[in-house]
Amino acid sequence: MKKHKTWEGDGYLVREGNNYTIYDADWSKIGSSNIRDFSFGEGDIFRVGGKEITVENMMSSEDFHKGCLLNVQLKEVHVPDTYMSRKKVSFQSPVSQTSNVQRKVRVSQQPRHDPSAAGSLVMQRPIPWNDEEHVDVVVDTFLSKRLQPHQRDGVCFLYNSLTGINSKYGHCAILADEMGLGKTLQTITVIWTLLKQNYQASKNATIKNAMIVAPVTLLQNWHNEFYKWLGRERIQVYLAKSQADFDEFFRNRNYSVLIIGYEMACCCLRKATLPGKIDLLVCDEAHRLKSIQSQTWIVLHKLKVERKLLLTGTPMQNDLMEFYSMVNFLIPGLLGSVSSFKNQFEKPIIRSRAMYATERDQLMGNARLNRLLEYTKDFILRRKTNVLAKHLPPRHDIVMFISPTTNQKKVYKDTLHNYKRFSQEEKKGKHLVTLSLLSRICNSSLLIDKLHSEHLEFRDLLNSSGKLKVVKSLLELFSTQKAKTVIVSQYTETLKLLQRLLVGLKLPYLTLLGSTSTSERGNLVDKFNNSSFFETAVILLSSKAGGCGLSLTGASRLILYEPSWNPAQDLQALSRIYRTGQRDSTGIYILLSAGMLDERILIRQNTKQGLSDSFLDSDESQRQNCFASDDLKELFTYDETETCLINQLLQKSSFVYQEKSSLHYENKDDNYIESSPNLLSLPEENSDSMWKKASEYQVPQYELISIANAFREWNWIFQLSEKYEAKVSHLIPQDGSFINCFMCKAYS
Repeated sequence: MKKHKTWEGDGYLVREGNNYTIYDADWSKIGSSNIRDFSFGEGDIFRVGGKEITVENMMSSEDFHKGCLLNVQLKEVHVPDTYMSRKKVSFQSPVSQTSNVQRKVRVSQQPRHDPSAAGSLVMQRPIPWNDEEHVDVVVDTFLSKRLQPHQRDGVCFLYNSLTGINSKYGHCAILADEMGLGKTLQTITVIWTLLKQNYQASKNATIKNAMIVAPVTLLQNWHNEFYKWLGRERIQVYLAKSQADFDEFFRNRNYSVLIIGYEMACCCLRKATLPGKIDLLVCDEAHRLKSIQSQTWIVLHKLKVERKLLLTGTPMQNDLMEFYSMVNFLIPGLLGSVSSFKNQFEKPIIRSRAMYATERDQLMGNARLNRLLEYTKDFILRRKTNVLAKHLPPRHDIVMFISPTTNQKKVYKDTLHNYKRFSQEEKKGKHLVTLSLLSRICNSSLLIDKLHSEHLEFRDLLNSSGKLKVVKSLLELFSTQKAKTVIVSQYTETLKLLQRLLVGLKLPYLTLLGSTSTSERGNLVDKFNNSSFFETAVILLSSKAGGCGLSLTGASRLILYEPSWNPAQDLQALSRIYRTGQRDSTGIYILLSAGMLDERILIRQNTKQGLSDSFLDSDESQRQNCFASDDLKELFTYDETETCLINQLLQKSSFVYQEKSSLHYENKDDNYIESSPNLLSLPEENSDSMWKKASEYQVPQYELISIANAFREWNWIFQLSEKYEAKVSHLIPQDGSFINCFMCKAYS
């Protein structure tokens, strides 16, 4: 024993039977011991894992699962009552100035707009309310009459958050509505209201200016939207494209709103001190702040701004740490340190959703998830696109499983054969390259055959891809309906093949790529939305170029030519047509080459999206378990099928649900281990190591259960059926010889 002991800080002792485990304040494991027939209480001193500890407080197992005492750093941020604050002024004679002061207050006590008018949108009053000092804030009628019900609710939420009314965490908010719900209009409405009104009768405005930081591709769109909704006579907006523009905004008091790109904002803020004060910072596509180590996050975080608003339709593209980064940008320290958040929340939540999760894992994970939701609900608002179902025409999503052509099958198999010839060491450097090749073959064998030329025959083009044949049939169907179409692909080479298809079909089209300039981009969008079918029938869109902010409501059909690894990217693309402003019934198509990599990507997408749904959307149905990570070799297979891989797995899953006998799975060493009869649990002693090495295991039976959950809302239509459902018959081409089957879902 040491004579002079060193205190190492606070921590936690967890007792499970005879096992005692010590964790530090960030919930990193320090040590453990197995002690039999031992009891202790508050104030007792004893040794565990080589450490001497003193017990200060005790908590129940239930409180531990909830994380009730894990709030060393999870704390409320004190916000002074803003309506009680007063600006310091020099002394004035009460006799000489009383009449003027009273006159000023009486004049400003009248609301800017009539709160009792029909359809008026009145903001929440601060508590306590003082009739002599406060005045109602009413949104301008020319804006409020344009707002849909969910947008009115959003404006109220943002106003309360940015003014500090009923807020525990400062003047900030995250508007995380899915794409197409009108985040831009809600933001413009709130900015205009804050610029022109204040609930303190002695003040005319809450803020004097606002800075909007957005991707460069959306700057012109923001500029246009302000003038679209407010007009040039009401507000002056400055679009900064250089350091000189940035400085000019602060010199010229005529401008109220600064719009600037992320890169330019970082450049300007890095080079010089801020030439003026910014009252409100708005970050559009705020998932750009998903890493606290990025220069964008660091530079913007140093900016001293009282009010911050983050806008994103995809707040969690990959994991909970992206969400942590955005919350920490708004309220530093609210969710603790990185290691603390990972240990207290991310790991238990992810662990509880694994297919091998024990009952204890599920209990703790769900409790921590609910606690995290409780901490963040006051400043985060997220609505899903289904709220538009009440205000927009019907939408149907259709996933088409397409039989590859003979050429595709041959090239696909050859590519897999070449990959399998490599040694295990060589394969490590070939994974990404081979996956990229397989993805392109799913689109067309021409993309790697190098056979296509300017003189390619139309027949050869179609024979290179089952997808191209289906697109041809779809476009012929849309032509009879005069329905304009958006076709999205992540590959420029694929878009070039589609251009040839459109030329062969004699359909007028536009193309919007990542290389398209910002000014030209806006012109193309306007031209497409405002033209007739005979002028522009189709727009070809790069998913990376058109993923953010574009409104293509001139189209009522959208074809996603291939899925991407990032579900957020596809969701962004799909929302280009189903959004506010759409007047026609909408059909959205996702094309998959049956049995190939496309299907594997879609399966993984649904798992990834499920995490976001379960957390941000509080979707209980998505809190069911996710499948364990696929073994890498599953991606490098081809399942020849008359229907599709997903349907085959679903058919097997019904068998798995019925069978209650023991299941087996295979680990990387080809050793078989028998699990318990419970499909959702494993022996307690194995659960921790299996969680840490999830990517090393192949769990086919568990995967089946996950697929059944992921695709439970979809209805199946098979090619052998003589009749299609009446609701989607107008969306299905007559020539479906290359379509094995469909999944369809009405959006509501």
